[in-house]
Amino acid sequence: MGNVVSLSQSGSTTVKIYGRPTGSDTYQIGDAPNGALFVSGLTATDDSNNLWYEINYNHCQAWVSATVVTVVKAPGGRYHPN
Repeated sequence: MGNVVSLSQSGSTTVKIYGRPTGSDTYQIGDAPNGALFVSGLTATDDSNNLWYEINYNHCQAWVSATVVTVVKAPGGRYHPN
C-alpha cells in the first residue's frame, strides 16, 4: 500500500536513485527514465529537512528526492497520470 509516484528531472532524461535518503553521489545506486512510475510506501527527511520518497528499485529499498516526484495516485484515490 502506498502512493503511485512519477519521476521527472527537469533538464535531464533520467532521475538519480539513491540507496539512502541523501543526495550524495556516493550513495547513488542507479537511475530511472523520466516518467517512470513506482509505488512509494514511506517518506523520510534528511539532515537538511529535505523530503525523500522510498521506492523499490531492482528489488532493493531505494530513495528519490521529493523534488523529482509527482504523486499520481494516493491510497484510495484516483489515478491521475501526468
